[in-house]
Amino acid sequence: MSTYIASAEQAFHNSKESRGRCHKKGALPNQADGTLAFQRLRQQLFTPAITPGFKLNREDEFFAIGSCFARRVEAALAGKKMEVLSRATEFDFFSIGNKGSKNLGFTNKYNTFSIYNELRWALDPAAELSSREPR
Repeated sequence: MSTYIASAEQAFHNSKESRGRCHKKGALPNQADGTLAFQRLRQQLFTPAITPGFKLNREDEFFAIGSCFARRVEAALAGKKMEVLSRATEFDFFSIGNKGSKNLGFTNKYNTFSIYNELRWALDPAAELSSREPR
């Protein structure tokens, strides 16, 4: 089954139609053409209704920090020719033991303390390494 692709106009219309439509008293869960969220969850492809609170602009600069999800966001933004300050390609040539694995693990060593330190250093380059929990 191919993924449903909608025009921007159709996607906007779809999102307006699905807002506030999670559940309705008396609605049947297995209704094949059901438009309520709990019915759509049972369909082969669930498309959530999302209303973003901001827009990304091509001239914006991005810095992603955290998990492998952050690395995927970096790759997606870079793929759209957007400036990603946190993207590291230095490890791309490293050989990985597992076939099909990516080198993202080398740049994905964040925990609460390392994220705290990264943000402190970004805001104050003279800040010293902290091994204590942020207050």
